[in-house]
Amino acid sequence: MTLDQLIALDRQSTVALPCFREERVGDWILRFGGGMYGRANSVQPFGDPGMPLPDAVELCETSYFAAGLPSLFRLPHIGDWETLDQELLSRGYEINDDALVQVGPLGDYGADEVDLLEAPTAEWFAAFLIGSGRAIGREAAAERLLHLMPAPRRFATLRTEGRIVSLGIGTICEGTLWLFGIATVPEFRGRGYGREVCHALVGWAKAEGADRGALQVGSKNEPALRLYRNMGFTTVYDYHYRRRVSPRTAGLQTGLTNGAAV
Repeated sequence: MTLDQLIALDRQSTVALPCFREERVGDWILRFGGGMYGRANSVQPFGDPGMPLPDAVELCETSYFAAGLPSLFRLPHIGDWETLDQELLSRGYEINDDALVQVGPLGDYGADEVDLLEAPTAEWFAAFLIGSGRAIGREAAAERLLHLMPAPRRFATLRTEGRIVSLGIGTICEGTLWLFGIATVPEFRGRGYGREVCHALVGWAKAEGADRGALQVGSKNEPALRLYRNMGFTTVYDYHYRRRVSPRTAGLQTGLTNGAAV
């Protein structure tokens, strides 16, 4: 993929996972999503901030600290990201997390036993919290963000023994199926349920006219990496976060989960 194609893919991922509001510092986009999901609460630093780099970073910090959030920069390893990374390091930013962005073909999959919902139910959301281990203290923000996901979208549900044991999210953006939040309740992991959820979402998206899939996955999540590799997904670039909390409110700012799985 060319540099322009990679940048377009990365920007597409922010459309697929919306936020509550955005601010601009030149070409940079500052996203605010109530503190839930790193991608919805971080600076997307593509382009020219329109001012010297130290001033731009300080302005971003001011905005996030005023919102009661840590200052979080998402740094896709595309183009000249190292200069900003070094500036953040010099200001005391720590690496928060990293992930891989993968794309792959949409195979001839399906899974009749998986239910596909147009919107998350209360039961679905409760199972999502258990399966993903996310949103502690940010439940309301997480639920609101999920309802803002653009259509066409589906919330996959796999049941066994009368309960939801695995689930996931798929949304189609410009012909690309974005897979998010593939999660299985801990005691039911290792049984292939996540694969069935992915297959169901791929089958739906292909019928809707999507022509490829994309996802973000933690670089150390071996079970997920193995699943996606078997589905034909390959890494096209990676990214990491750098994070700094306000010295005045460090004890009040909870950690952000990155956008690798959601």
